Amino acid sequence: LSVSFLHGQMTPDVSPPAHLEQTIGLTQVTIDYARPHVNKRRIFGELIPFGQVWRTGANRATRITFDESVIIGGRGIPPGTYSIYTLPDIKEWTWIINSDTTLWGARGYDANKNVVQVTASPEPLPERIASMEFRWMNLTNQSADLVLEWEYTRVRLSVAFLTDEQVAANILRTLN
Repeated sequence: LSVSFLHGQMTPDVSPPAHLEQTIGLTQVTIDYARPHVNKRRIFGELIPFGQVWRTGANRATRITFDESVIIGGRGIPPGTYSIYTLPDIKEWTWIINSDTTLWGARGYDANKNVVQVTASPEPLPERIASMEFRWMNLTNQSADLVLEWEYTRVRLSVAFLTDEQVAANILRTLN
């Protein structure tokens, strides 16, 4: 056995890490999370109980980073890194953007550190998504929907981007 083999990863991650980068308008958005698998389990309502805050992924809390200000739920969010939690329920979910990015899962979650909460209706999917994933849908230069899909469920979070304001500021800086 080589030393590198002894110090390397011996088995695949149960919930492999994922990194999603997307430029929307002039804003760079990055999401770091772990992707749990269904593995013959019923997810929402059993593995992930309804009515309890969930880290929205596996392992450490999911993190989202904006390099420019955005608007979520009508509220301005300054550039920075935040954690994403959700509160799943049968008919309505709550997306939670929280300022504490240091937690492992939801242990120590503090609602006083919530930056914004937005409700959304879950949508049924026609086919099963075996590994939890985030992706962007309905992209324009001004807005996009952050989408969580897993098992037979899709939940959207609308995010507005201040692209027109950024372009105007860039033009003004150039002219001055």
